[in-house]
Amino acid sequence: MEAFVRRQQAGLHEALENKLLTDVTLCVGTEQIHAHRLVLALHSPYFLAMFTNGMKESNKEEVNVDVVDPDTMASIIEYMYSGREILISDTNVWPLLDASDHLQIEELVNACCVKMIVELQVHNCIDIFACADKFQLRPPCAMLRNNALTFVTTFFSIVALTESFRQIPVSQVCTILQSDNLCIDDENQVLAAVVSWVAHESGSRVAHLPRLLACIRQNGFTLSKPCWPRQAWYLSRWLSVPPDHLTNYFQSPPTSPRRRIFPIIFALGGTDGKAILKSSEYFDMVSGTWLPFRPMLTRRAYAGSATFKNCLFVLGGHHHRRRNRAVFLKSMEVYSPDTDEWLEIPSMMHERSYLGVAVLGNYIYALGGYNGVRHFDCVERYNLDTAHWEHAAPMQTPRSGLNVAVAGNRIFAVGGFDGRDHLSSVEVYDPVANSWQFVSPMSVPRNGAALVSLGDDYLYTFGGEIRKDERVCTGEMYNLALDRWQSSAKLPMSLCGHSAIVWQNQFVFCIGGSSAMEPYQSSVLRFDSVTQSWTRVADMTSPRVGMTVASMASTPLQPLPQSAEPCADPSHRS
Repeated sequence: MEAFVRRQQAGLHEALENKLLTDVTLCVGTEQIHAHRLVLALHSPYFLAMFTNGMKESNKEEVNVDVVDPDTMASIIEYMYSGREILISDTNVWPLLDASDHLQIEELVNACCVKMIVELQVHNCIDIFACADKFQLRPPCAMLRNNALTFVTTFFSIVALTESFRQIPVSQVCTILQSDNLCIDDENQVLAAVVSWVAHESGSRVAHLPRLLACIRQNGFTLSKPCWPRQAWYLSRWLSVPPDHLTNYFQSPPTSPRRRIFPIIFALGGTDGKAILKSSEYFDMVSGTWLPFRPMLTRRAYAGSATFKNCLFVLGGHHHRRRNRAVFLKSMEVYSPDTDEWLEIPSMMHERSYLGVAVLGNYIYALGGYNGVRHFDCVERYNLDTAHWEHAAPMQTPRSGLNVAVAGNRIFAVGGFDGRDHLSSVEVYDPVANSWQFVSPMSVPRNGAALVSLGDDYLYTFGGEIRKDERVCTGEMYNLALDRWQSSAKLPMSLCGHSAIVWQNQFVFCIGGSSAMEPYQSSVLRFDSVTQSWTRVADMTSPRVGMTVASMASTPLQPLPQSAEPCADPSHRS
């Protein structure tokens, strides 16, 4: 069969090259391309409709294709006849997407979206959003657009300074400024962006000012900022109203506050194969690099972590071996961004490594784990009001190396190891009844896998060991409403001892871990909803296995400086 396909493609390509039996000429700009109606119609519903629905082009020997440039059309024709993938680059991706959308070639639309989602970063997110927004009726483009918008709103304080932001149309500016997820210091930052955007082409954009000013939320806006007098001068000039009347434009009804802050991903502790670490690092998405963070007080591998009220809690784990035995920990420490230091706080009642940790209500839960002697089913929880540990109902199965997630106001304990077997079972904790019950098991056992919750609807697990030293790359998705597991996207490699975290409710990051080829990984992967696959991003500075990961909210990386606003002197009159 493969030989037949190769002969067919070779024959088609020869027919194209030698203009054999061609029956239509495509006029693209100043170029003419001789082709076959059948081949065009097989690949493009646009051409199929043109040649079969009684349109005037159906009988014409020459057909004008005005919406595609000659180079792009030549690439598409080559793809149709040879079956070879088009080499998509930064220079041709947008013309190719535009042409593929017009010609309704879904495979090429998808390929363009995949190219852009893989390369989505802070520096290009506004360009990708602006272009994908034009094609959002197509599902891959809609997902690409939404992913790019997440980057734009998260890093708005940087994006708003760019020339690309000043080039987008007013409809897209409003989409961004109306977002509840806009990460800003205050609404004056939004006004600075509005003034900057209007000033870029004030003659044609002043008419949009009322619409743009309506995006500013009154409950986060103040007239006492040092930048206000200069902003007021421009607004007064553009709106032809006295400065003391400008407040009428900021009388919008109270609205919900913006998120204002964005999460930063931290990797804490673990082992690099040489030592157990207390070092930490965080992922700077603006530069696309990992940077060092204040080290913990204690070296920890296979610890647990949680975030509550924007403080990082790390508990349990084990550190260096004493007389060939690991020292198992029950201590807990907390990092507060207000003090920029780690502090010891009350320890757990039991030493635990390979534990699961979750935050639910006003409690930090520590589940299962291993203390060098036994694998625990016991659960304890830390009351964040009283700073006191207490026992909760034990799980129905001892579990170490388990994964834990919170969804639907319940705690899910997934997989692990009971001292004899790797586990596929899953149980769920009801805090009201203080009890556990089993739900549907995974399709395979998983010990040392990674697990995240995607909203309150789904759990997603991937990797882990199905038996001793046998790692897997497969993933599974659990539907809470249906109580059902199904297969999901695979990792590009088989891993265990890795960690995962969800960023901005949209992206899943898989961090570190151990593979058969590379026992101590520094790699970081990002799951993209457009490609339904994993993309490698910047590696950590250190290999880490058995680290714990967490996210902590930060204020925007920088407020909009005054240089983001028009720099003309108020005394100047044009």
